[in-house]
Amino acid sequence: MKNFAALILGFAIILAPQAGFAQRTKLAAALFDEQVLLTSSFSGTKVTIFGAVEAAGDSNPDVVVLVRGPDRPAWISKKIKVLNLWVGQKRVFFDAAPTFFGVVSTKNIDEITAKDTQKLYGLTAASQVNISPNYTKFDFAEDFKNSFISEREKQKLYLNDPKGVKIEGSGLFRADVKMPDLTPPGLYTVKVLVFKNGRPVDTNLQSFVVTKVGMERTIFEFAKKHTITYGIFGVMLAVGAGFLSARVFRRFQGA
Repeated sequence: MKNFAALILGFAIILAPQAGFAQRTKLAAALFDEQVLLTSSFSGTKVTIFGAVEAAGDSNPDVVVLVRGPDRPAWISKKIKVLNLWVGQKRVFFDAAPTFFGVVSTKNIDEITAKDTQKLYGLTAASQVNISPNYTKFDFAEDFKNSFISEREKQKLYLNDPKGVKIEGSGLFRADVKMPDLTPPGLYTVKVLVFKNGRPVDTNLQSFVVTKVGMERTIFEFAKKHTITYGIFGVMLAVGAGFLSARVFRRFQGA
């Protein structure tokens, strides 16, 4: 919310007539909230970006908003069926993959700019996921990468909404990015790009934090700092729960 006053000032500067200056595209944008809190009852949220854009000339600009979560190494595997038996598995590792990646725009990305520009500016999930060098030589690597992206899309961690940005005739716009209950904590970046005639003409960069609170945060911090202890405790808890369930089951059988 602290950026909101600055955003209003930016709107005033952008929308005010400025005689004597060469016309060019001008952009101002800010987040409505700069923090998302993850609690035990968290069921997803919506991140809202407000902005204003003034474009020189007669053509209307297009706005694309990228929301990117922290990078994490990742991998995907597939078992191989031999004589009706599932044996072994193929794997592909990714050096870096965003834990969350959302793209919202005024219209379909393919209608805004060319494929090579999309790749250059990271406007698609495929351009954000990097296959580890040791696995790029395999002919199945790209298929596995597409499967990984599809799985993230099912979890709503990767999304593309071609109608997620609403722009008014005055140049004011609003973008809404939905984040699911699986949203991981960390620092998120928000990049706003203005496109005109298929090319980016202005950008704006913001950031916000997704953080755990309460008991969830305590457990999360303990797991990060004491990984081995946390793992041992988890195994002991599972064994204890299994033993207790077996005792209860036998007691009911004997009743």
